[in-house]
Amino acid sequence: MTIEFYNATLRKCFVFGLMMLLTFGHSLVSPTSILADNVVVQEKEPNDSPQTAQMIPTPAASGDTVTVTGDALSTDAGTLAQQLEQECALGGEPIQDWFAMDVTRVDSYQFDLSFPGMDIDYDLWLFVRTDDRANFPQGIKFFTGVLAGPGQEEITPSLVLAAGARMVIGISRVADERPQERIPWKLTIRRGGTRFDYQYEDVLCQPFLGPEQINNALVVNRITPVAYPARLQSITALFLAHPGQRSPAGQQAHIVALVDDDGDGNPNNSRLLADITAPIEQGNQFVTVTLANPPAIDRGDVYVGLQVENAKGIFADVGRGVFFEPPNQNRELSYISVNNGRTYTTAGLQNSSRVRFAWSVRATLGTAR
Repeated sequence: MTIEFYNATLRKCFVFGLMMLLTFGHSLVSPTSILADNVVVQEKEPNDSPQTAQMIPTPAASGDTVTVTGDALSTDAGTLAQQLEQECALGGEPIQDWFAMDVTRVDSYQFDLSFPGMDIDYDLWLFVRTDDRANFPQGIKFFTGVLAGPGQEEITPSLVLAAGARMVIGISRVADERPQERIPWKLTIRRGGTRFDYQYEDVLCQPFLGPEQINNALVVNRITPVAYPARLQSITALFLAHPGQRSPAGQQAHIVALVDDDGDGNPNNSRLLADITAPIEQGNQFVTVTLANPPAIDRGDVYVGLQVENAKGIFADVGRGVFFEPPNQNRELSYISVNNGRTYTTAGLQNSSRVRFAWSVRATLGTAR
């Protein structure tokens, strides 16, 4: 489905609310993945741009950590992430310290950035390396970030990362009252655990409104659990207020979950796992529904999504896909049904520049052991 999507630039306060919930020359970083278990790595300068990003190890197995330590002045040299500047209008704050990590196996990874001082503020940014220089000239595609505020740790969810992805990590010190004092930071990357947060798209600063010609359809994203048995704990969907259209505020969202036991990428033989109605308090927000006593899933795929109802202001909103780089360029994650779930087809969401998209629906799974 090739559709021209149009952008919805959001207020900066909404950008921060969503957050809290580059050219990579092969000669500059090792092409061989580095695995390590519970090691500490010291920052090595220069690493003030994506081109000079320091390669760090990947936690070797579930339960392992990699810790990176470093420091920065708020006046240190850094590099602006062009995508953030153009789409988020974050005021020209450079990212001083850059790192790269290869994901060797699909698993959950949590990033925790800590630092001393209630008046000090660091921000944490995650990107995915891309070869699509036409649409992403710096060779990096934004994934997510955390702006928790002065004195607060920046902690991501337990994000499920695709095998084969090269994650590019940025650490930026926000201007403060002690610009000439070098303040240490510590980044801890934890792999695995009992929680798995699935996010396939970026809607942080410039979410893309879905095609309004899609109506009365079910749209779902495919999720393959990292480990079995698993339990679907919650589903999160974005409900944007479309300009010139009815707002979704005050409406009831119809959210569904399916299980496809054979995991063949075809949800037509799936069975219903959950059918939930949830209130939408206002437009331009994520709504999360939690499943009570969900059954264990011991094989196959889970599909999570919602009913598109344009008359209620509930549209098929999408975000720019982040995990469609080689070797994942042919994966299909988004599906649509126009006959009330009797049959589904792949949505094939992309724009005329061949940038891939996914429905703005996320999920959290946990282990069932």
